[in-house]
Amino acid sequence: MTRAVRRAALIVLSALAAVVATVAVPGGPAGASGILLHQSTKTTIRKGLQLWSVSWHNSHGYQHGWVMSVNLTVRGLRIKPGLGFGKLNQRQVTQDIAARTGAVAGVNGDFFSWSTSVPRGGIGIDGRIVKTPHSDRPSQFYIRKDGKAGIGPLTWHGVVTSLTSAGKPGVSHSLYGINTIGATSDGALTMFTPALTNVSVRRCPAVAGPFSNGVLTVRRIFPSLTRFGSLPIGQRMLVGCGTSGKWLQSHGLAGKRLRIQANISTPRGVPVTDFISAGRILRLNGKPYNDRTGARTSGINPETGLCVSKDQMHVLLISVDGWLSWVNEGNGVTLGELGQLTAALHCYSSVVFDGGGSTTMVKRTAGALHVVNRVPHWFGQRPVPDALLVFSR
Repeated sequence: MTRAVRRAALIVLSALAAVVATVAVPGGPAGASGILLHQSTKTTIRKGLQLWSVSWHNSHGYQHGWVMSVNLTVRGLRIKPGLGFGKLNQRQVTQDIAARTGAVAGVNGDFFSWSTSVPRGGIGIDGRIVKTPHSDRPSQFYIRKDGKAGIGPLTWHGVVTSLTSAGKPGVSHSLYGINTIGATSDGALTMFTPALTNVSVRRCPAVAGPFSNGVLTVRRIFPSLTRFGSLPIGQRMLVGCGTSGKWLQSHGLAGKRLRIQANISTPRGVPVTDFISAGRILRLNGKPYNDRTGARTSGINPETGLCVSKDQMHVLLISVDGWLSWVNEGNGVTLGELGQLTAALHCYSSVVFDGGGSTTMVKRTAGALHVVNRVPHWFGQRPVPDALLVFSR
């Protein structure tokens, strides 16, 4: 049998399998999505965690993807981000991030810089702010302290205060962010943690030392820092140029204690424990949302998305296959078409994460983690700096 004949036979068999395995379902409110969606029977991965496939046709041809539902009302089921090798700027495939952290499922996370491997947005895990999100970027997925999920902007507050020998507050300075490379060169006071390695700055004053109960005790002083490799566990570093650097030189003397206050909340002040930035918002509060901020892919690609329900207790993780038209497994979608899919899935609010070669969905079955979506075989899984994971205990 020739290669062409084998390929043709494979396409026919795949098409027949898709027809047999899917059933037509409404595409949301009349005219809301513009697509007729087909879905397979749902399979249960864990209590409250289900997976099924979806397929439809649009102007780019046959499309195929996967949907994973997470019911946050189920006790012990939770969602939070994970980092490649536990670091902010070290990349690892989503499957291995999930395996290392003990997750039962997950998808890839935020867009990232190809030069530094640092996620473009923010990330927080278990109440710890790993990297602050951009203040002008509303595309944040978060878990509130009360366990509810949400999509929308987050409010950051940070301040550094010098303490007297008696522990009383002295002079304060605003803290721009945590692990935000580049901000120091612009004169903004920034804190770095052991989660970030091999950082370059523009000859800025810096101080570092042990960090406990929100207080940094200055042990090392750098009059003109240009680069540092890594910080020991339990230590923090403050770096700033311009007026921020002058403040550090005046108040960050050896032995001095600096109280660092930093928190993330919703605009209404509800505390947030876990968050991860997405590329753009697709839908917000039941309506399409024209988000011009953040990163995005162009053309048709595999894509990763996420939905939050109106009651904020149900989350859908979405992985759309692409670049696989020759085996009838999906051509890929634009961001607008991904928005149509989230409408067909009755999403109240939705976002898009990194797509293209980063798109990965994993699940744990029989103790091992498996990739769910069709990853193009010529390059396999792409290592990424962060992932959004599901845990069950």
